Amino acid sequence: MLAQKIYEPARESMSQTPPALSDGDQHIEIANKIGTFRFDRELSVKFPHGMIGFPDAIEFGVADLPESLQQFKLLQCLTEPGLSFIVLPMDLDKAPIDAEDLKNAAEVLGIALADLAVLFVITIRALGPGQGISMSVNNAAPVLVDTNRRIGRQFVFSNNKYQVQQQIG
Repeated sequence: MLAQKIYEPARESMSQTPPALSDGDQHIEIANKIGTFRFDRELSVKFPHGMIGFPDAIEFGVADLPESLQQFKLLQCLTEPGLSFIVLPMDLDKAPIDAEDLKNAAEVLGIALADLAVLFVITIRALGPGQGISMSVNNAAPVLVDTNRRIGRQFVFSNNKYQVQQQIG
């Protein structure tokens, strides 16, 4: 899967260590609701324009989630430890976006198709007591990553083909 080229899985530990820098700031350990993750800053993805709604969040690490959520990844801001997103990486040929639209988006962003990884931001909502959860994916504004340059951007499609909250599972 192309999306795997954007990260080396962060090592998860079960310690409750607060966020701390180590190794001369090359590595960072961040604790969140899911666990504690250690990121190598040399493998981070830079978002020069930030994420939508978070313009100052420009450096992110990508990590594996626990086994029960293995199809998803954690997109963790390395400069604001309280900011993270659950994302769903997809191969270009399986993405719920027309190939031509992805090709055009990559061209606009200057990303070669061979270097393009597509991540979809997931929203998880509790339905109510005993009713489980609802998950949706933002098809209208996926995260596109140039795996060669390690640069990402949340790309908003200008057409109305894609939903902001497309239900999944």
